[in-house]
Amino acid sequence: MFRTFVITEIDGGVAQGQSPDDFACRLQVGPHQTRYRECSGAVDAMAPPKISGEIRSTGEILMAPRIEFRILGPFGMSVNGKTVPLPRGGQRILLGALLIQANEIVSNEELIGHIWGSALPHNPKGALHTCIARLRQTFARHGVDGDSAVIRTCTAAYVIDISPDRLDLLRFRSLVAAARCAADSGKLAAQSASLAQAVALWRGPVLSDVQSESLRRDIVHESTEQYLAALEALYNTELALGRHSDIIGPLRTLVCKHPFRERFHEQLMLALYRSDRQIEALETYQDVTVHMREELGVDPSPTLRELHFAILRQEPGLARLMQHG
Repeated sequence: MFRTFVITEIDGGVAQGQSPDDFACRLQVGPHQTRYRECSGAVDAMAPPKISGEIRSTGEILMAPRIEFRILGPFGMSVNGKTVPLPRGGQRILLGALLIQANEIVSNEELIGHIWGSALPHNPKGALHTCIARLRQTFARHGVDGDSAVIRTCTAAYVIDISPDRLDLLRFRSLVAAARCAADSGKLAAQSASLAQAVALWRGPVLSDVQSESLRRDIVHESTEQYLAALEALYNTELALGRHSDIIGPLRTLVCKHPFRERFHEQLMLALYRSDRQIEALETYQDVTVHMREELGVDPSPTLRELHFAILRQEPGLARLMQHG
C-alpha cells in the first residue's frame, strides 16, 4: 500500500525528490529523522498537501497511502485515486459529521445526537468510542495510518485533521477565498474562474446518502448556503463580464430548483434583458410573482420590483455592465 518517493538531493536539511506520479516535493529532513510530514508545492493554488512516509537508508521514502474524501454530493472515499467502500451505519454518519466540520472540534454530545438521535444506546459514550475505534480500523484496512487522516481525541470531543487537497468541501472554500482575493484586486476573469471551479466540485446535496436528520438540519444547511452564495457571486461576475447569453440556461435551471431565491430571478431577468429578450425578462418576473403569491402570500422584494419597473421603462442604466458587489 506504500508508494516510493525517491530523494534526488538533500541540501541544508531539505530533501528534494519526485514521486512516481511526477509530484515534486521538498521535505524537511533532520539528521536523525526517519519520518516527514509537510510537503511544499501548491495544488490548484491551494494549501500544500500533507503526506507522510518513511525515509529509507537507500535514499527512498515510502509514501503513505493518499486518502481523499468527497462530501459535496454522494459520500465518497478514495485511496491513491481508487474508490474504496465507505463504512455503513453509525461509522458513516460519524465520518460525515467530522468531515463537514473538518479541523474543528466536535463534541461527543453532538456526534451522539447525529448518529443515534433520540434512539440512544444504553451507553452512548461507550458506543461512540466503539464507533471511533471501528472507523480507525476501517482506515487501517486500507493501509491508511493516522498521519493521512487523523481523528484526534480531545476532551469529550473529536476532530479530524485534513488538508484542503483531500476534502472537496475545503477545496471549495479555498477557491471561494481565492475568488474574493481576485475581486479585491479587480480581476473579474480570475474571480469568475475560481468561482466556476468551486461550484463545479458540487455533485449534489451534501452527504446526500448519509442518514442523519440532525446532521442535515443543523450542519449541512450552512454548506449549502455557501454553495448558493458562490453561485450568486459567479453569475454576478459573469454579468459584469458581459457574458449575458451564456448564463441564461444555467439560471433558468436555478430558478426552478430554488424558486424563492430572488437573486437568481434578478440575475436571469438582467441576463435576458441584456440579450435583447425583454419580453422573457418580464415573463420571468410575472412567474415569480404568481408563485410567491400562491405559495407564500407575499409579493417579490423591493429590489426585484424595482428591476421590473426599470425593465418596463427600459432605463439606460440596465444596459451597463453590472458593478460586482
